[in-house]
Amino acid sequence: MARAVLERVAARKSRELKAILGGVMESAQSRGEVLVTLERQQPVYHITVAEARR
Repeated sequence: MARAVLERVAARKSRELKAILGGVMESAQSRGEVLVTLERQQPVYHITVAEARR
């Protein structure tokens, strides 16, 4: 019983953290600071950080 409760709490916290991280990365991408892609089949982010060419 306690294990099931802990798993539900962990799953909820994971979704909350994913939403927060997604928001931060979306903001950084909109400012041109990073390029972010999210895998479709896996919860994996790919982040590219580089100096902009001028």
